[in-house]
Amino acid sequence: MNSAIDIKFHAMIIELTLDYEYIGAHINEYIEAENLFDVFYFEDLEMIFKYVNMTPEIYNSIHKLANGKFDISKLFKKSSCTAKNLQDVISTLEIIKENMNVNLLNDSIIVLKNLNVFLSDPSILENSDERIRTGILGNIDEQERTRINEYLTLRANNKEKDLKIAQLTEMNNKTTEYLKIISEYDFYTDFDTVYNLFKELIEKDNTVILKIAINGGLTEHRGPGN
Repeated sequence: MNSAIDIKFHAMIIELTLDYEYIGAHINEYIEAENLFDVFYFEDLEMIFKYVNMTPEIYNSIHKLANGKFDISKLFKKSSCTAKNLQDVISTLEIIKENMNVNLLNDSIIVLKNLNVFLSDPSILENSDERIRTGILGNIDEQERTRINEYLTLRANNKEKDLKIAQLTEMNNKTTEYLKIISEYDFYTDFDTVYNLFKELIEKDNTVILKIAINGGLTEHRGPGN
């Protein structure tokens, strides 16, 4: 057998009642064998395509097989297209536009592409200039635009909260470090450590820890042998 589908075998059974649903579910076998339009009558294909789980890849492959010899637009009217994500929708529309010269889809495809970019990485929209942001949001209906703006506002608020938490965490860690130095000052033999601590506290105007250090007697440190 030279191909996945034996043409002679199918020619023998073509007059029998065809299992359209089964054939539709296994349409890829005929596509790979490149004999879809050789094995079945066009009228049968119209019935078969009711059961084809169309994807952008299958859609494009069938167009290539037809190669302009068949008016396959009727077949696609019978089938449904499965889109798992926004990219599948975009791919399908691009194929329809290319093969059927439907130029009115141009703007719709651009809007969906921009939206897909935003959904894959919202920071692109956040960091883009006003012109690009307006171009993306301007082509989306009011309800969706409101939802996206609310989302961006929430992300901005969360970023601000995350920044504050990070700052507080850093401050807390630094305070813990300062207090550790102060509590262990009797055991220090390195005068530079004490000096640098006071210098840093003064530069950062950290009066709270500075008072604790002074009250703790850290100013009395003179280093080893003093």
